[in-house]
Amino acid sequence: MAFHALRRRLRPRTRLKQAIFAAAAAVKRRPELTRQVIRLVRLVPPLDARLRRILMRPPEPITPPRAPGPHPRELARMVTRLTLAREVARHSAPQGAGVARLSNGRRPRMAYVSPLPPQKSGIADYSGVLLQSLREFYDITLINPDASNIDPWLTADFPLHDSEWLVRNGYAFDRVMYHFGNSTFHTHMLDLLQKVPGVVVQHDFYLSGLRLWLYNTDEDRTGWYDALRYSHGWQALSDAAKLGNDEARVIYPCSKDVIDASMGVLTHSLYSKRLAAHWYSQDHADRMTIVPFAQTRLVEDQTAEARSAVREELGLADDEFVVASFGHIAYTKRNDALLDAWVGSELAADPKARLVFVGQANDGDYGHGLIKRVKALGPDARVSITGYADTKTYDKWLQAVDLAVQLRTQSRGETSGTIFDCLTQAVPVVVNAHGWAAELPHQAVIRLPDDFTVEQLRNAIVHARQDPAALREQGQAGRSFVHAQHVPAVAGPAYRDAIERNYAAYGDVHREILASTAAVPHVNDDELREIALGLLDLVPRLSKPQWLLDVTALNDSSMSSERAARFHALADSMIANAPDGWRIEPVYFDGAYYRYANQSTMKRLGLPAVLPDEAVDVHAGDRYLSLGLSDVTSDGINLTLTAWQRRGVSLNWLLVDAAPLWAPVPPPPAEHVPTDLFEVRLATLLPLADRIIADTPALAQTLMNKLDATGLVRPHRMAVEVCELDAQALTARLADAQPTHIWPRGYVETRAVALATAPSTSTAAKHPEL
Repeated sequence: MAFHALRRRLRPRTRLKQAIFAAAAAVKRRPELTRQVIRLVRLVPPLDARLRRILMRPPEPITPPRAPGPHPRELARMVTRLTLAREVARHSAPQGAGVARLSNGRRPRMAYVSPLPPQKSGIADYSGVLLQSLREFYDITLINPDASNIDPWLTADFPLHDSEWLVRNGYAFDRVMYHFGNSTFHTHMLDLLQKVPGVVVQHDFYLSGLRLWLYNTDEDRTGWYDALRYSHGWQALSDAAKLGNDEARVIYPCSKDVIDASMGVLTHSLYSKRLAAHWYSQDHADRMTIVPFAQTRLVEDQTAEARSAVREELGLADDEFVVASFGHIAYTKRNDALLDAWVGSELAADPKARLVFVGQANDGDYGHGLIKRVKALGPDARVSITGYADTKTYDKWLQAVDLAVQLRTQSRGETSGTIFDCLTQAVPVVVNAHGWAAELPHQAVIRLPDDFTVEQLRNAIVHARQDPAALREQGQAGRSFVHAQHVPAVAGPAYRDAIERNYAAYGDVHREILASTAAVPHVNDDELREIALGLLDLVPRLSKPQWLLDVTALNDSSMSSERAARFHALADSMIANAPDGWRIEPVYFDGAYYRYANQSTMKRLGLPAVLPDEAVDVHAGDRYLSLGLSDVTSDGINLTLTAWQRRGVSLNWLLVDAAPLWAPVPPPPAEHVPTDLFEVRLATLLPLADRIIADTPALAQTLMNKLDATGLVRPHRMAVEVCELDAQALTARLADAQPTHIWPRGYVETRAVALATAPSTSTAAKHPEL
């Protein structure tokens, strides 16, 4: 019955066909998946005959099996989602789920995860307005962990549930949308998104403040370091160890996992897309869609009488020229520059001019310092700080001021709701071209350079005071810009279009296969894992390629302390100076699997070893570099590296002396394997190595001579090169590597030694550079 119900829900049919054939192609190599593939494809009966023809083709060459083991991060996320889908199918299969809403013409069901009014968050206010626009297109259910503190007018219009409810019922929804910001209102979303995927509205590109708060309050002692490593690699943790966590918070965004787990990201600025391309990859930037800012405060034209009444209430005369800066007083708002410009201008001596900071100073040195400066000016200076301004007080000052100055530095990728409030109120705004503000049209704002001088700011304010007619025109131009592009009536349809495009591009195929799996409640854990592995082959990679530094041999007690220290120093240097576009990841073989050497690396950096040693996750384009010559005669290492190479990983060995080649090895696995220890290791290494790097020409020559003397065949793809044992030189050499050779279809690799059947040519002829 579950399959019949699912079949009625599938939409569009052609997309499901494409998804199933892609899944079949990805998992066909694994016979244990045949049953599941058949089940999926039989949802569309016309495909059954074609599937049978596919499955009856001759088998491809055997590959080392992927035995169940620890889950790499991406696989773990996929398994978690599949498991939740299975449990829903087993215990509480939702009625009218998913695609049924789309196929019968009704509004799609949306789970809306966000702070909500009256929670003290700008995103909460934003959602209160946006929901009224989206309800035309979606049947919305609100998700918020604090159900007791939500405005009654919202709960009267929309069902409200908590996060755990969404985990249990997530697959009842056609669309899920998260609103992410860099505050404590979003802590629950970090884990929830990994379990229930959806489109993310990223109000702040930087989420490092949220991550560090969780660490400092002991809410999550691993998440901060995990986000640094996952988003930015070990170089970020190295900086955290040297500069401190607070400085690392300012530098690094720590938001890659949110983008990776999403079904697309909506943002309000091109600046956020540029940050994604800079910090992560162009693929991450391409996953982001710019949508209008749904301005929350839309006001009618203000009468002179109303404005006069508000001014009187605030203690302002009608003929005063009032300049204000709205928002918390902080270094990132450049409040000190505004105060410098004011004090140094003619306005400081004008009895009809006033400067007001509408907001609360932060508790740090910067806020306290600005308060002291203002107090030192005395009451006659007509400079004041209001302190915390509630919504009513904030609105009064918006109605009363003549000019707003909203400056910014160290943008977190956010969009300023305060600037939109000023523009909507027809208040002229002075901004500097920093972050999102640089994208505002010049007609709408008075724009200074990003790195403006105090004199430039002073001149802009004085000029505004001298030309009130031009100032009024400027205010009306700003309001016209908002009403034309950023009102809810414009933002709602734009959101709808962006959400549907993202689900079409990233979500529908993925979600329909998940729904198909949910309709098979008897799938066991092993089958679930294999399906997850197949689905991962369909998911495009959204991470930088890795250099996997194999430090297994460095933990060998037989290695001299001098050699170990030399290799450790090399690894540390490579970690601290990762080349652009790459991640440096120390790894080790634990006897069964390769794992990231997270704990030992954190100890070497002087950080608490809170990150577990996760299973290594490899992709085509990654590069493996063995430090200290890992024992390739080990079946586990050999089979793992063989599987990696078949997936497109380039395998490289660093050789600093020939001693490791003569190290003891297990008994030969077969009679035809040479008994010379050097020959045994080389014979096992040669089928794997794409490159062997020697630190001296003499060592490279020794290696080539031995190859000629033993008669071992050197694969055509393997290179023997010389490079000094220096991190910069080594990374430069490896960065120039040609794309790895991927074995062609039909090639069967065995561990038997291939002996030369023809006389070998001289080393000099093959390697004239030596």
